[in-house]
This record gives sequence, structure tokens and C-alpha cells, in this order.
Amino acid sequence: MSDAVQTGPWMPDEATREGLGERLRAAGAGLRQSSVEIQQIIDDLESQQADSPLGRFHARRRAEVQAN
Repeated sequence: MSDAVQTGPWMPDEATREGLGERLRAAGAGLRQSSVEIQQIIDDLESQQADSPLGRFHARRRAEVQAN
């Protein structure tokens, strides 16, 4: 058994810090890319909905309500 008692928070060595930093940057880049892809899907679905018969109906109803 070790006689050393850790009294403070764990502190990684420099190589570990660099590795963790790279992993965090890669994860951030992946999340940004996913966010862009998700937004594109949302935009496509909203466009499809607006172009559908039901979407056109709702657009006409909104226009009528605003006109009155």
C-alpha cells in the first residue's frame, strides 16, 4: 500500500492534458458539425411542410387572419 495521501484534486501530467485537450477539441468540432447537419434537416423539413397542402392551407389562414 502507498503511504502517499492525495489531499488535492487530481492534476494530469502535461501529456495527459494535451491528449485530453485534443479529445475535447475533436468532440467540439464533431458537435458543431452535427449541429449544422441537424439545422439543415430542420430547414428541409420546414420547407417540405410549407410546400405541403396542409402547409399552404395554414399559410392562407394566417394571411386571412392578418388581413382582418
